[in-house]
Amino acid sequence: DKVQSLREMARAKWRERALAAIREGFGTYGLVYVASHGVGDVAPLYDRWTALCARSPDEKQALNAKEIWYQRGYTPPNTEQAVVAQGQPDFKECWFSAPEPIAPELKAQYPEICADNVWPAGDDAFREARLARGHELHVAGVALLRGAAMALGLPEKAFTASAEGGAHVF
Repeated sequence: DKVQSLREMARAKWRERALAAIREGFGTYGLVYVASHGVGDVAPLYDRWTALCARSPDEKQALNAKEIWYQRGYTPPNTEQAVVAQGQPDFKECWFSAPEPIAPELKAQYPEICADNVWPAGDDAFREARLARGHELHVAGVALLRGAAMALGLPEKAFTASAEGGAHVF
């Protein structure tokens, strides 16, 4: 019982330090640095992305989904425009995918932003890595939202309830 009590005290102390760090980070700087977040190695994903970017323009164009506003699959350079740069095209290449299942009613109501994922043929490693890292980022994000709510003295699910089931992308 004494060991259990000491563990609980240590957890409570750690939790209060974490909540204070979240309050300071967001309150003072507008951001926080998260360590021990549980997101796995992203290097293999970047390797697969680099290989995909090296494909011919025609191959990549076949993977874009302009009919769903580029919300899934490949987005070519010069597609997005940076508002802060007075509409100048953004030169990056993107790949959007939903790491979490989307509720069927949202898919029906918002087909452009709640579409099924698009994947390059013959690259299961890219798909698997994107889904795995995307899920891990989702879990870390939910934990941070819970921490932010608690740091503000709100119920733990004050922010996560609004984010669950939404059409977020990775």
